[in-house]
Amino acid sequence: MGLKGTKYLVTAAMAVTVAAGACALNIGVTPGTLCDRLPEIETTADDVLTLTGAVNVTDMALLCRMSPAVRTLDLSTLFIAPYEYDDTGYMDRLKFEVYELVPNMLAGTEVTRVVLPPYNLTIGVQAFALSKIEEIEIPASVSGVGDYAFAGCENLKKVTFAGLPAKLGKGMFRNCTNLQTVDFKQGLNHVPEGTFYGCTTLQAMPAGVETIGAEAFRNSGITVADLRGVTEVGAYAFADAGRLTTVLSDGPVRIGDGAFAGDAALEDLPELTEDAGQAMAAASGNALTRWLKSPIIGEAAFANNKNITEVKLGSKVREIKAHAFRNDSGIQAVNVAALGETVPVLDPDAFSGLEAEDGTYPIDLLVGEQHVDKWKEAEVWKKFNIRGTSAVDQVREPDYDVDIRREGETVTVTGAGPFDNVRVSGVSGVTYYDGGKGQTVITVTVPANEIAVVCARQGDRIKIVKLR
Repeated sequence: MGLKGTKYLVTAAMAVTVAAGACALNIGVTPGTLCDRLPEIETTADDVLTLTGAVNVTDMALLCRMSPAVRTLDLSTLFIAPYEYDDTGYMDRLKFEVYELVPNMLAGTEVTRVVLPPYNLTIGVQAFALSKIEEIEIPASVSGVGDYAFAGCENLKKVTFAGLPAKLGKGMFRNCTNLQTVDFKQGLNHVPEGTFYGCTTLQAMPAGVETIGAEAFRNSGITVADLRGVTEVGAYAFADAGRLTTVLSDGPVRIGDGAFAGDAALEDLPELTEDAGQAMAAASGNALTRWLKSPIIGEAAFANNKNITEVKLGSKVREIKAHAFRNDSGIQAVNVAALGETVPVLDPDAFSGLEAEDGTYPIDLLVGEQHVDKWKEAEVWKKFNIRGTSAVDQVREPDYDVDIRREGETVTVTGAGPFDNVRVSGVSGVTYYDGGKGQTVITVTVPANEIAVVCARQGDRIKIVKLR
């Protein structure tokens, strides 16, 4: 819609509520005239500045000069007209064919609240960056948000997107250290590069995500990476997320280098696509107490990780590439009980830096008792201290995110989410436990001389494990 013939309507319902005791300055303008009112907006002592009528982008660029006394900027009834600079050459870049909140419009200002107009517009690059804004609702009519639009807004706590803009720029909320919630009412299928980088207070990922860009949640505060429905995760997407403990997934995920690097509290990784392997997926700093799920453990996947004490290879592992566990000096054992007699291809340098002087590895290789001879014949693997084990209770089937283990007479069943049912019985036919709906951790006592059978069910997923 062009400017010519347009009436600028004032809708009372859209007006911002002014707190008791606050003072408001109302300015009515036409395109190109805001500069004439500049002395007022630079010196006003009022808390609320309301603009009515119409402006163009040259007017909007002046708003960064408003008085620091202004805390609320009400644009709810303002029309932003398209603007075209008629000159040629360098200034030709000032052609705006859309309704735009111009780049850096409120960058560094003291404004804590902005009410946007309810019609089609875009938010320019760094439009609100480094401002004191605390909360904002993005109308469904907003069609695009520029790069770093809210970057460095340390007071920003909540953002609501009534719709899903067609274009979202990178680094939108970078280093918004107090950001707790970003609510996309229509979901968000792609998280752009660096969107939540440095959002150390962020509580959860948006819903409906399918792909995640590079560094999207790097150094964020999320505790659970919900990758159910996600097919691709960019490089360093969750790196240095110190509170991240859990990764949920429902299928293979293509993952970029360093996606979980430096996540010291992380104990598990999702199953990855074979072409992705786990190339630098974890890198240093992971706890990794659970079974690795991917067919391929990529080159340098867990190199320089001092936190790993036991490597647990799940039943799907078929190849471990060079330097996968290089210099992981804390490793005391490699548990391959879940593999049975299936011996994965092991690169001679997969555990580089951990060799003894004679070329062997002072690391226990825990193998099912009936398969010891098979592993002793395998190249490279025979360099480990191979030990037979009957510790079936240590085998965690990687397809189902539930951990079942036994220590003496105590059987513990732990799920990432609530169970529908857990049944613990003995081969003798005795039922020791049957229930657990809604619980995530169940502990049952089973006599030491009894072989226990555990059946855990979550929805249509069932896991049955026999524990000696």
